[in-house]
Amino acid sequence: MANDFSAEFIEALKDYFFLLEKKYQQDVVHTLVCERYGLTSIQSDILLLGVFTLEKVAERKNKLTDRLDADILAIDAYNVIRTIANYFLKHKIFICFDDMIRDTEGLHKDSNNHDIIVCAVSALVRFLSNYNPLPKLLFYIDTRMTTSDFIERVLLEQLKMSSLHAEVLSKSDITCSLICQSNAIISTSNIQIIDQTESRIFDLACEVMFDQFNPEFIDLRTLADYNTVLVRKTIKMYF
Repeated sequence: MANDFSAEFIEALKDYFFLLEKKYQQDVVHTLVCERYGLTSIQSDILLLGVFTLEKVAERKNKLTDRLDADILAIDAYNVIRTIANYFLKHKIFICFDDMIRDTEGLHKDSNNHDIIVCAVSALVRFLSNYNPLPKLLFYIDTRMTTSDFIERVLLEQLKMSSLHAEVLSKSDITCSLICQSNAIISTSNIQIIDQTESRIFDLACEVMFDQFNPEFIDLRTLADYNTVLVRKTIKMYF
């Protein structure tokens, strides 16, 4: 992980952003840049998860909110808890072009992760317990994830010990449920859900970490250096 944000990767990021802004097809650009710079699978994922056109960034930023003023807060539980857990695990978390924080690591069904998941759920429940006023809470757990059963058990235990009133809903595919929520704010960093929902988005994992810890995240926007990138001549290296 130490070299994931190497000087060479930063050049790849700038090329990728530049070519996206030139309206070239994303999958073609992604393949070309990854092959040219020999990017690792993690670096490849960082581009997909974190770098977008300025037009797409503007669309997503219009959905972001820092206020929980809707009737319902619908939480993508695995997504939020995974990001908090990866902070405890000291995995790379980065600020994306669309202001969301994301990571590239999953939570594997490993007993070594159990204590970390408990800590992540505790931090989440603690933050929500101190938030006032709080909407109705709906936690959606995607049962396709290998740690979903453990996350559900820990979440139910933590909620029972708190003053929070919440529903925990386990489903084989939560994407549609979150996209279709009405009168709700959605907490997820999932790109598909953010793009397809009409609801506002609250970056709950980010709020939890800044409220309770002192995180330092790599900002992809700073690495990209917008103004410099948009006058690059890199396109000649590819076409």
